[in-house]
Amino acid sequence: MLSAHAYRTAPPCVDQVVTADCRGVVATTVNGVRTPAGAGWPAVSLVTADGSLNSWTDFGDGPLVGRAAALRSTGTVLNAHVWRGRILGVDLDGTTDWAVDGPPDGTFGLAALGVALGLFVLLNRGWARRRNPSGATAARRLLAEDAAQFGLLAAGLWLLGEGFVWALAPLLAAPVWSAFCVRQVWIRERARGYVPVLPGRTEREPVLTGGTLADRFAELADAPLLLEPADRRIETLVNRVRLEPELLDDPAADDLPSLLEGLSTTLRDRLATAGRSGPATFYAYLPAEDAGLYCGTTSRTPAQTLDAPVPFLPVDSAAELVAHWPGRVAESAEDEDEDEDEDWDEDEDWDWDWDADAAETRVPIWVVELA
Repeated sequence: MLSAHAYRTAPPCVDQVVTADCRGVVATTVNGVRTPAGAGWPAVSLVTADGSLNSWTDFGDGPLVGRAAALRSTGTVLNAHVWRGRILGVDLDGTTDWAVDGPPDGTFGLAALGVALGLFVLLNRGWARRRNPSGATAARRLLAEDAAQFGLLAAGLWLLGEGFVWALAPLLAAPVWSAFCVRQVWIRERARGYVPVLPGRTEREPVLTGGTLADRFAELADAPLLLEPADRRIETLVNRVRLEPELLDDPAADDLPSLLEGLSTTLRDRLATAGRSGPATFYAYLPAEDAGLYCGTTSRTPAQTLDAPVPFLPVDSAAELVAHWPGRVAESAEDEDEDEDEDWDEDEDWDWDWDADAAETRVPIWVVELA
């Protein structure tokens, strides 16, 4: 593929002089025919007038081989296609008789690479789609991932065909990305295989939207709870939920502190009833101005919960935490940096969804020891 690009972009041969890197058509004559000792086709020697090129070339069973001796005896001038000091083919009777190792063509190799990587990405995308949850949001995300991954693959193949070595970056990014998506789906499937510490009677959604706050907290108080210190990513995936900012329009939003406190008390009682041993901590935090409020339960101690790669600002009560919610305190956010909005995705499996290079704004968090 890269040789094909070098062939297409090689400088032309000037004044019929063949150099080590030029490409062009020069006048040659046959000055020898060599018959191999064993089986095989004769090789033909062609030479330019100035002697800058004089080499043996294998034309296989091409028409030049049968006529080489006669052309040599008559001194017929033949236009030879040359590149990098070797003969690629000869014009004969209006057609070009190409040598066995004629012009490099990366089409087959590029096509084979494209088919292999394309099948890999296609199979991964199909596997991920079959195991992802249904719904408009998931469908849009999957469609965007499909378009981006196949777009990267197509762009990488085209750029590689043009001879750009760095095209390997987008070309390999597509299968790596698709493999990562498969891994994320596998993690979610594995999470469903764990037995919760508290089974609960209802399955919750990862994002609490719709209904009233009281209804949603009632569902959350009775939801399955998984405490798995050996796999904190899955623990976070199962236990953490996000309250959308729109829920503050609910008439019961003023009761949010008491709802959070009531939830922590209910979880503590459920763990005590279940005879849970080992640490457990309920947490709630506000990661960004428009990301809503996250809450969940972890098998860490409160100190371990706060010891995360996030600039946490511990608060003493749920009421103090809610006071930091944008819009709950008039004009209180005007002094905050407007550039601190982070991309918080409720589908992420990482504990805090936090970029270590994020802005310096501290994240309010309220933690309660449950066990």
